[in-house]
Amino acid sequence: MPVIEVGLPSDAEPDRSHTVVPMKQSRKLLIDEVRQSCLDKISVLRGTQSPEEAFAAWVLGEAHRSHLDLAGAARSARAAKGASRTYREVAVLGYAIPCVGDPDLKRSFEHGLNWLSGRTPFAHGSPSYEVDGVSLLGLALGMRCCPMEKAQEWLASFLNRSSTSRIGPLDRALIGAAARAIGRAALAKMPEEPDLADMRVALSSRGVDLCLRNDDEELALKQALSGAAETETRTSALRMAVQLRVLDWLSHDASLLAEGKPTLEQVVGILQRIPAAMRRWRWDNADGARGKAVRWQIENEYHVQDLLWVMLSPLFPDLEDEESLPSVGHKHPRFDLGIPSLHTIIEVKFIRKGTSSGFAQITEEIAADHSLYRRAGSNYDKMIVFVWDDSCSTEQHDELRQGMKQMSGIVDVVVVPRPAKMTRE
Repeated sequence: MPVIEVGLPSDAEPDRSHTVVPMKQSRKLLIDEVRQSCLDKISVLRGTQSPEEAFAAWVLGEAHRSHLDLAGAARSARAAKGASRTYREVAVLGYAIPCVGDPDLKRSFEHGLNWLSGRTPFAHGSPSYEVDGVSLLGLALGMRCCPMEKAQEWLASFLNRSSTSRIGPLDRALIGAAARAIGRAALAKMPEEPDLADMRVALSSRGVDLCLRNDDEELALKQALSGAAETETRTSALRMAVQLRVLDWLSHDASLLAEGKPTLEQVVGILQRIPAAMRRWRWDNADGARGKAVRWQIENEYHVQDLLWVMLSPLFPDLEDEESLPSVGHKHPRFDLGIPSLHTIIEVKFIRKGTSSGFAQITEEIAADHSLYRRAGSNYDKMIVFVWDDSCSTEQHDELRQGMKQMSGIVDVVVVPRPAKMTRE
């Protein structure tokens, strides 16, 4: 095994029982050190209740969101009224909607967007929101979850001018991402400079539809490991959040860092092993032989999603849940679980009645979802379907699988019947 020597004084005789570290271990130490450095620099954003804090929380996903306070920023933004409200509060709400899961945020965002879209872009000599890339991306992400055609047309009306204004590369990249988030990629070109590779990779990993350059991932990884970020106060913490996302995402990409990362086929295998894992699922007898009787009910699709999250999140720190994709007309796609590093969506279905019509309806729903996801211009091009059959109609399972697997992009279909011990009273 390749080794490297660490921590020796120049005149010391090496003690190889203590001073050699396997290459894989030393690489992990380096990555952990860089991660901690990124987190230290990102911490300056916590509590600022700014679009910058909201962007960092959004781009990092679930893995490091606890190091920021997106929920607090959203509460503050929602409370802003009258003269205290600016476009930046509306942008914060846009970032929070797909992450926090509070339905009240949507109403506040829609109200704020109606107010903001009443402005005439570039009406004054000194632009503000028109060239603020961080805020414009927040507005665009919010529009993906709250489709407002009039507001989208308002945003689209000036993105081209914004992207060609005298602004820095970071703002140009974020404005390009905003255009793609609302399905108007032609309005703003995504910068192709090599030193923005980390930004392109991070945005792509979060579902922004980008065509990455062949060397983007390699360049982004080098940037992240070297800690290369702009020194300007406003952008340094943002770039650190971006580079931390790159590390998290690419460290689970077999082509660059990971050794033994679960493949798509192995994910399917894990899901297929769930019936065996249910042997230790708590379902005590009514007499409470193990003390107080405990029964972990699985009663709907959301409970199944929770089960899959518990199984997969330790393997995939980039695992996402309930994320919105760009709108397709009046449809607003929102997948159940997503693994960005595998470009794969896991769609969950719950069957209550084991009739032929019930199974046919599930197939129709998957066909509709599958069509929307593939047209939505997302980072995802593959799907695994996971079906919990609460009716235990196992005779229907093979036909269900065969029908769904005929759809292009569906990798596999896993159907799990409710265990016999989970009786319905």
